[in-house]
Amino acid sequence: MRPPNQSEKPQFGASRANLCPHKRPLDRVFQQAGEPLQHHLAPPYATIPVKRGRERDGCPKLRTVNPVIGGWSETLEDLQQRISGRFARSEARERVKRYLVGLLGRVERKNGWQLAEAIGDKDPQGVQRLLNSAKWDADLVRDDLREYVVEHLGDEESGVLITDETGFLKKGNKSVGVARQYTGTAGNTVNCQVGVFLAYASNKGAAFIDRALYLPEQWANDPKRRTEAGLPEEVAFANKVELAKRMLQRAFEVGVPARWVAADSFYGRSHEFREWLEEHGRAYAVMVPKTNAVPLGGRKEEDRAARRAVGRGCVLGGPSGGGLRPEAPLGVGVLGARRRP
Repeated sequence: MRPPNQSEKPQFGASRANLCPHKRPLDRVFQQAGEPLQHHLAPPYATIPVKRGRERDGCPKLRTVNPVIGGWSETLEDLQQRISGRFARSEARERVKRYLVGLLGRVERKNGWQLAEAIGDKDPQGVQRLLNSAKWDADLVRDDLREYVVEHLGDEESGVLITDETGFLKKGNKSVGVARQYTGTAGNTVNCQVGVFLAYASNKGAAFIDRALYLPEQWANDPKRRTEAGLPEEVAFANKVELAKRMLQRAFEVGVPARWVAADSFYGRSHEFREWLEEHGRAYAVMVPKTNAVPLGGRKEEDRAARRAVGRGCVLGGPSGGGLRPEAPLGVGVLGARRRP
């Protein structure tokens, strides 16, 4: 037998050559993903044996699994069933489950090629087809996700909605929304996409529940670029504060149980954002730069509580006259910049 040529580039999928022909590559992903899984996804019954099909061609059945991994795989199956109705074809319903496993795995760069290899595909065409041309409604899947998170993590007393943004560094200029813009990911102005996200946190855990891609004006006002990227006509420019408000509004409308809204100084320095929250009867805890004036009770006051709040970079607020309770679970050492009249 000819010894392998070390200079040859390994073929796609060659690392699985020694696997049993009927063993799914997902089993390895389950094993790798076991450690960081949240405990609420591992019910007590996860210690029971998990069936893995019949024994064929000398390939043994997997009799038992790690308790956490077993509970997680069963819960993933339930989650896939929950969203399966959003996909028109059975092929897409089956593929989305494997795609989710790939996203949750330890693939360093989650592009089409590496995800395809991680989930056992011979090329990335299936993954690309799922994202580019398969018929499914991403917003309805988002709604399913939010419902799932609230079902598992929802808590009236400790629930908090958190809005923030992050950047995704890019080298090219074809990805929708990519431009030279500031992102905290790099701490500088770089070529990137920026997404605004909404997360839900409680004493039971935390998870994302909504997202919006920021579309810079140079993209929104360029018909040729929009057409090449396949941007729908109804997608128009909206600043990041507006995107955050839209996501919060969706959460408010379906009754996500949250006592507070939290945000960093990018959103906290916006008077309009804080006033919008107050108009919706929502208490908030936001960061505000020291140089920003904070209106109190309809007028600017230089009282001691306000100086402490702004001096420490945090403002607690809520509906006018509603007051703030000191037992609120925020770990902030000052009470509200808004007082009872």
